[in-house]
Amino acid sequence: MRSMRVYILEDDEDDAYLVRQLLLKSQDSCHYDIKHFNTIADFEMEYEKTTPDVVLLDLGLQESRGLATLVNLLSVVNKCPIIVLTGLDDNDVGERAIQLGAQDFIPKEALSKKLLSRSIRFSKERFQLMKSIQNLGEHDELTLLNNRRVFDSELTSLLARHKRYGGKFAIMYLDLDGFKSVNDNYGHSVGDQLLRQLGSRLRNFSRATDIVARLGGDEFAIIVPQFENDDELEKIATDKVASIEAVYLVEVNQVLQEIYVGVSIGIAVYPLHGETTHALLDAADKAMYEAKAKKEISYNFADPSVLLKK
Repeated sequence: MRSMRVYILEDDEDDAYLVRQLLLKSQDSCHYDIKHFNTIADFEMEYEKTTPDVVLLDLGLQESRGLATLVNLLSVVNKCPIIVLTGLDDNDVGERAIQLGAQDFIPKEALSKKLLSRSIRFSKERFQLMKSIQNLGEHDELTLLNNRRVFDSELTSLLARHKRYGGKFAIMYLDLDGFKSVNDNYGHSVGDQLLRQLGSRLRNFSRATDIVARLGGDEFAIIVPQFENDDELEKIATDKVASIEAVYLVEVNQVLQEIYVGVSIGIAVYPLHGETTHALLDAADKAMYEAKAKKEISYNFADPSVLLKK
């Protein structure tokens, strides 16, 4: 029997009970693991731990009303489909909800076991198809890391969430040392060999929660959404240096050649070093160049005495 994890975001206990009963009594050969939440904040705490297969959302929560509720939830949810349930029998609202990013829209008065289970199944299938198509354009072709578009999207989403609920996260800006001379002396094809190997190392030696991206050229960035203190950030940076700084074996004119590659890392923390994406990236970039100039250490924190607000 198939298993499906369903989260219900609904502040009306009676309506939540009705939806739960419709799913539990469904005869579509699927076991539903159901959790109910009254607020987006409670939902988000669980969502960060375990991603559901689908979210059933009521637009009329106490904390927000109408399509604003969907917009607020979309700033949190990007890994599963959302089906909007509402007491409004309004096709215009349904169409706008789907345009905003919901997979389906069901008026509560039309709810039935068959309709709800079919909507869940089809919404999940459509969402997975859309994600597969999106993934074709979300990775850097050379390194197979996330590309700049994905990085910017994840950073914007994380920033919005932390502005709303508080907390901190970090950005690490990475730049290879001496990479330009590799391209100048050996050609871009050799430089591409190094970048492929580097991409493999960053993928294999990164925490599952971190978001690693190639921004362009030999510049990379890592979003660290969870950390306890500066010591943990230093440990992450030290591990990155250890995994990247090495002698790489490349092919030059059909001859194997050893090339040493180093790295400089700049670290910026929200909100200490910036309160916007531009400010954080600028702070991390400046910290990276300071690390490159110091040479005795490969990573550097942004100046905490300057809070950029660009």
